[in-house]
Amino acid sequence: MGHSGLVENYMSNMFLLPESGLGIIFLINVNDYPVTNQLADIISKNVIFALLGREQYDISGSPYIVRHLLLNGVYLALVAAAVYPIATIRKWKKKKQTTRLILFDITRHGILPLLSLCLPYMVGIPLWVVWYFVKDLFLVLLVNSSLLLVMGLYKILFAVFKA
Repeated sequence: MGHSGLVENYMSNMFLLPESGLGIIFLINVNDYPVTNQLADIISKNVIFALLGREQYDISGSPYIVRHLLLNGVYLALVAAAVYPIATIRKWKKKKQTTRLILFDITRHGILPLLSLCLPYMVGIPLWVVWYFVKDLFLVLLVNSSLLLVMGLYKILFAVFKA
């Protein structure tokens, strides 16, 4: 029987094992919710399994590193997608507005911001959890989405008033 909880930067797990006469509480300082939450659960269970003489889960550092690299790659791609249109706006103004370019801009400035805000849900983390436990990630998602939307609105206004 067990219960767990977490607040920003802290996590706890409590396990009561009446058949073994054990009660164990783990208090863990974590500042990396998207990646370490699962790792902390596995470590807690392994301590209990070791005390009970049961087989433990295999823990290797590579899933932790790989997940971090993937998340960092996604963050970098989001930042690049948001900053690139700003850096190249003069070049964009000189281009002929083809149907293909318009569809690309609709995707980049309309769909991509919505997808980036849904990204936490896609990996199984509600957005409110990101707000409370990973504020830096929340701000990256919010700022990037806002930049993309604002640039999209700018491009629409430029196209309308240019015509």
